[in-house]
Amino acid sequence: MESYCHDIAIVGPVGAGQAAKLANNVMSIVNTAVATEALRLAEAYGIDRDTMIALARKGSGASHALATWEIRKTLFEGEPPPGDPNRNTSRKDLKAAVRTAESMGVRMPLTTDAIALLGV
Repeated sequence: MESYCHDIAIVGPVGAGQAAKLANNVMSIVNTAVATEALRLAEAYGIDRDTMIALARKGSGASHALATWEIRKTLFEGEPPPGDPNRNTSRKDLKAAVRTAESMGVRMPLTTDAIALLGV
């Protein structure tokens, strides 16, 4: 386990660890969708994307998504290459999270929207 992750924690009964992983992935992927959308707004006003990212990284918009932008920047933009592993994995994780949440009576409308933004 130590070779795979930074921290190891007991978070609850059987299945809770998977739910924690899904919840973390939802935060990461949906945050990337929001960052992409916000950068489009900034660009519409003529703000250079790199400048906006640098500003947001120092402000209240800071996030892991922006800190690792180079590997995330195309996740929600343009046409994905066929079989794009980033989109496929992200879509799979978000769908699993929504199914898990629904089984517990929890709605996830923003996550559902992010799935649609990832395309088919």
